[in-house]
Amino acid sequence: ATSMPPPLEYYHALLLQLRTLQNMKNVMDVTLHKDNNRNATDLTRVSITCQDKKKRSHTWHAELYPAIVLTVDLPADFVLEDITVHGGANASKSTDKKWWVNMNTVNHHNDDPSSLQEKQQLLPRIQQHFEQTINNYQSLFDELDDLDSNLWILESRSS
Repeated sequence: ATSMPPPLEYYHALLLQLRTLQNMKNVMDVTLHKDNNRNATDLTRVSITCQDKKKRSHTWHAELYPAIVLTVDLPADFVLEDITVHGGANASKSTDKKWWVNMNTVNHHNDDPSSLQEKQQLLPRIQQHFEQTINNYQSLFDELDDLDSNLWILESRSS
């Protein structure tokens, strides 16, 4: 049985939010992935890569339809309202809400539509929360970098 493709308003919201994500300061890459189990053109999976203050790369992944399921590689629970993501690259418990519905469209007469846009869009809000969480773990990442650059693994010699 083939599942129904996302509605047109899903694509409208997705494109708007991807454009916002692409213009965010620390975002280095926005990648849409094909899902082999679905129609290859359904655009329902995305990966966002950003850099922290020390130019280290961090990526979060999301399945976007029919509901958002996030995967992040962080050492703690990642909570954003009703979307909870468990650290250690576990998939999240997701919301049943249609995140693309009732998304207020930007009023073109508004003086600063970009700040309004970012506050209302779920994917950019996830990115902002992800960056804040990464910033909280800078000392851990520093320690891991130090360990990585100073640890040597010696192979055992068999006699």
